[in-house]
Amino acid sequence: MGWLLLGENIRIYDIIGILSAFIGVLLVNDPLNFAGSRSESTSGDKRTYSLEELMIGTFYALIGAIATATSIIIIRKLRSMHYTKTPFYSAMG
Repeated sequence: MGWLLLGENIRIYDIIGILSAFIGVLLVNDPLNFAGSRSESTSGDKRTYSLEELMIGTFYALIGAIATATSIIIIRKLRSMHYTKTPFYSAMG
């Protein structure tokens, strides 16, 4: 987002970091069910979770990441302000 909104240069290390993070998120979420059956034993009953139930956490994590990135960009745009105002705006956002 810094490249898009702040005009920063993007380097090869940035691209490698972004791709590595994306692959890590995919491995943790396991959307293709590589780890096997998704079931949880509750009182002897087996419950399988739908893809929608499994991906809701991923959706919230994505929203959180976008909100964090947006607040960091806003704080970086406020560099020209007095140093006491930046924490105030950070706490408000």
